[in-house]
Amino acid sequence: MRTSSLRNAVRLALMAMAFLAKWAAPTFSMAPTPSNDMEMSFGKHRGRLISEIVEDDPSYLQWLLGQAEAAGPQLEASAHPYVFPVDLDDGRLLEISWRKGDDHEKVAHDFVTEKGLPEDNIPEIISFLKDIEQNRVGYRVDEPVSEAPSRQLLEVAEFVWKHFPQVEGLVSFGKYRGRALSQVVQDDPEYCSWILETAAKADSSDQLRQAAKRIQENHPDLVTQLEQWPENADGQTTVTCGKHKGKSFQAVLQEDTDYVCWLIDNIGDEARSKNLRALISFARRHADCRGGVEGKQAANWIQENHPDLVTQDTDYVCWLIDNIGDATGGVEVKQV
Repeated sequence: MRTSSLRNAVRLALMAMAFLAKWAAPTFSMAPTPSNDMEMSFGKHRGRLISEIVEDDPSYLQWLLGQAEAAGPQLEASAHPYVFPVDLDDGRLLEISWRKGDDHEKVAHDFVTEKGLPEDNIPEIISFLKDIEQNRVGYRVDEPVSEAPSRQLLEVAEFVWKHFPQVEGLVSFGKYRGRALSQVVQDDPEYCSWILETAAKADSSDQLRQAAKRIQENHPDLVTQLEQWPENADGQTTVTCGKHKGKSFQAVLQEDTDYVCWLIDNIGDEARSKNLRALISFARRHADCRGGVEGKQAANWIQENHPDLVTQDTDYVCWLIDNIGDATGGVEVKQV
């Protein structure tokens, strides 16, 4: 490799830099971006401020953060951001590539060894590598840009982590969309139980898995409580299903023995809800189920008319119990 060849390569690099600058010139909005805000430069929200996306579509940013966590190490380990042609005087056109941060001397030595060039070219090659990195010119040829992990994505993720850390703590789906997950943990542990159980399934969404991961990492006491619900529930545990929702197990036992006895007799261990299983477990230890005419009539009606509900839809069973009354000549549905 001669000096003229290196100069040709540098000229090609400068031409590439000029082309990239023209092709990827940023578009500027009329209003200045706040110092604590950033404009998205890719994806479906391209051109919008991060603060707007936090309000309108936090699930997208949560997805982006997850992608950044997964792609960061891969990006640093596998990217070849500097790839340039080298035109030799003998007519050969070679290609040199390296990663930012690589040892320039080793890159140069490996290059001349692989291509069969004299080692006295190594100093010129090292100088060439340094010049390219100082001009921050580089492009990928080993994978399509659309499929490669994006450094822009990492930059946005770092910005969100720094200025909008609350995004990770928001629920991005379901009836609590937009609420803080920590508040949902306090208000509706049964819903959190559903998140954990559903996220464990193979076909669960990324949003559910991320929410489950945050519950497990930030609320281990709740996870332990949910795991122990059926066995260790006490009278102060709150009911989250049916007409007694919001009451303690002890209050339900005192106010409506027929109800808990019906749960024991007709749902038992088949309950899908952990909270319902916990209530049944508590009732088995403390309820006196020797009486209860009205509750047994309701149970008989459900078994005769909807036998599949007992094991397949316990929430609907709760609704039926709420809306079934004892009438002369049998049981009638009061609401459809």
